[in-house]
Amino acid sequence: MQPVVTPREMNQIDADALASTEELIERAGWAVARAALAVFAERDDGRGAYGRRALVLVGVGNNGADGVSAARFLRRRGVDCRVVNVFDQPDQMATIGDADFDLIIDACLGTGLSRRFDALSGFDAGSTPVLAVDIPSGVDGVTGQLNGSVVKAHSTITFGALKPGMLLEPGATMCGRIEVADIGLDCGRASIHHLSLDDVLALWPKRPVESHKWMHSVAVIGGRPSMIGAVSLTARAAMRAGASAVGLAVPGLDLSVRYVPPVEAIQLQARPGWSRLLDLDRYTCAVVGPGLTVNPDMGLELADYVRYRDLVTVFDAGALRLLSAELPLRAHDDRWSVLTPHDGEYASLFGSLPGQDRIEAARAGARAAGAILLLKGPTTVVANPNGDVLVSTAGDQRLGTAGSGDVLAGTIAAGIAGGLDSFIAAGIGAELHGQAARRGYETGLLAGDLCELLPEVLRGI
Repeated sequence: MQPVVTPREMNQIDADALASTEELIERAGWAVARAALAVFAERDDGRGAYGRRALVLVGVGNNGADGVSAARFLRRRGVDCRVVNVFDQPDQMATIGDADFDLIIDACLGTGLSRRFDALSGFDAGSTPVLAVDIPSGVDGVTGQLNGSVVKAHSTITFGALKPGMLLEPGATMCGRIEVADIGLDCGRASIHHLSLDDVLALWPKRPVESHKWMHSVAVIGGRPSMIGAVSLTARAAMRAGASAVGLAVPGLDLSVRYVPPVEAIQLQARPGWSRLLDLDRYTCAVVGPGLTVNPDMGLELADYVRYRDLVTVFDAGALRLLSAELPLRAHDDRWSVLTPHDGEYASLFGSLPGQDRIEAARAGARAAGAILLLKGPTTVVANPNGDVLVSTAGDQRLGTAGSGDVLAGTIAAGIAGGLDSFIAAGIGAELHGQAARRGYETGLLAGDLCELLPEVLRGI
């Protein structure tokens, strides 16, 4: 897991560093210069660095000083560097051409953006690659929002730790490829961490030799006659992600009605009064909500379930539309249940949309609910009531398809049933879900395909 710190936290880390500010600037400058040399090396023309031309755009403060330091190192390697302070020459920026440069280094601002940035208004990098220092100038380091004229980077080099704005859209897209350089800063106090495939492979539970089918079992409750597919997808995902047995219940559905659940699923009776009638004592974890009917009667059933069931539960989809009166949820044996809202469901739960600071929104929701909160979006943010946060950027547009959220709920439940802490299961489950999508079709990926791709990810393929 990579640490992620806010700009304010980064300022404190800088202040606590053993090295002087001047020494840190020199280390950062050398890291930027190395990143620039790597960009030159990517060009397959055999020229190397000598004789290259670089335009270094700087501003005031330490970020600009990093750029000046980088230019000095690059000159020693034979790179012709033109350093321009964008605040001294704002009227000339639109006339500075890109054709004569092999690289543009953006060191105008750091992550501490506090006002609109228009110094690069009209500036066009054209086809020249841009290397951003710390974060592309004009990207908010907390929210990822664009505040002014932002030049899209080919790559970004940041120091010590990632920043939230580099992981949240549209800032994530503006950063391009990201490198974190170690310049001797202690970021061990970070409460936010970015997940990767390595974390999935290292942490996802593996079945012990003595496993039996009830040891890692999941109950899935949801659906209605017109939405059987939702619970079927959740059940299938839980199985493919490692659940040893899955019970499937559709409240109010006459079991004589013909439908085809996964053949491996155990069918549970869920007639009116399902919250008390279901035999859930043998299950390790439950998912409630995929395809669930949203009406007052079902709301009473769900309230009854929350009140009386001592079972860690992933609340998804329809359940989230019915839960608001029941917040905060109680922990079960010091283990939290999980809520998985998208923005509209978040508003239903808490009375307003998440807003631009999605990390703080997830934290606030987790505190209010007394549960793990997974906030869906282009970047998935998972928070626990203590303020710890996990961020997954593995998913892409392929997850914007019907049923993908049902697959995510089943995946998380399998992680909890396998013994993971709910917080870790939600974060790693989201990363596993996104990594599965990356292995699917660019166009035409179905939610059912995700289920079959989950074991491929876990095999390390």
